[in-house]
Amino acid sequence: MHHRRSIDSQQHDYLMESGKEGHFIAKNKFDGHSLAVFTSGGDAQGMNPAVRAIVRMGIYLGCKVYFIHEGYQGLVDGGNSIRQATWASVSGILDDVNHI
Repeated sequence: MHHRRSIDSQQHDYLMESGKEGHFIAKNKFDGHSLAVFTSGGDAQGMNPAVRAIVRMGIYLGCKVYFIHEGYQGLVDGGNSIRQATWASVSGILDDVNHI
């Protein structure tokens, strides 16, 4: 199913697909796109593996991935609250609750 959506007067095309587990996804398919990751900040079991997977898949797909620190307030404040994520920045996240 192909959709067209307007955000901030820019047109974005995206393709909604389901049931693609196990299918090959081309590296750098979304080169030049950006992705931001922010959570509520509270303890939540399973959050660290999810964040790690999002960051690494985003990087694999060619996106610039950013962490938004301090939740929504960090998004509003910007500056040092927004930092680019790297493959290495999520390397120890599974073992360390306070890693990021």
